[in-house]
Amino acid sequence: GTCSWLPLPEGVSPIRTKLVPGIKYNESDNTIRERAMRWVACGYTQVEGVNYSETYTATSKAIAIRIFLNMIMSLGMQGRKFDVPKAFTKAEIDSDIWVLQPEEKRLPGLLCQKRDGRGRPYAGRLHKALEGLKQAGHLFQTLNTETLVKKLGFKQMESHPTTFVQHTSDGIIMHEVWVDDFATGYTSWKLLMSFVRSYRAVEGLDLKDE
Repeated sequence: GTCSWLPLPEGVSPIRTKLVPGIKYNESDNTIRERAMRWVACGYTQVEGVNYSETYTATSKAIAIRIFLNMIMSLGMQGRKFDVPKAFTKAEIDSDIWVLQPEEKRLPGLLCQKRDGRGRPYAGRLHKALEGLKQAGHLFQTLNTETLVKKLGFKQMESHPTTFVQHTSDGIIMHEVWVDDFATGYTSWKLLMSFVRSYRAVEGLDLKDE
């Protein structure tokens, strides 16, 4: 799970969190498709060197996007867009981080009803990253890169680390990755479906077709 609910140890400075309501709309008619609540960390309360260190997240450069689009056109590839749902909550946390529960008086109330001997709600000791943490993007990008390169056999371009290419007997597939969004070019449907199945087979990961 995301965290373990435990009494907050003495001397630990926890990070505040909050629940953020979200609404997703249908593109066709702008009607509401889904209502959801996201549990988000208040990353501005983090302290460098205490509960985070590395925050760098690579993003696609304009030249990488131009090369990607040029290769799609020159090789006659089909194009597709994907994103990874709740991507920033998929990676293992890299520090010993404790978080407070959202405000008790706000709906829907506490996420865990247990209290310690002083009557304080239990705090969460994170196992996975939360949205809002300063290192969340970096941790997911590390996980995603390891998945593509080490588990699925893609080659990461040295000059453009957001570009990934794979040559197989079924053709060529390539991705331009912007954190948790994939722009994908492929030469055969079979190759694309093989990639999607393989990516989804990795524990905790999923791909949503946009």
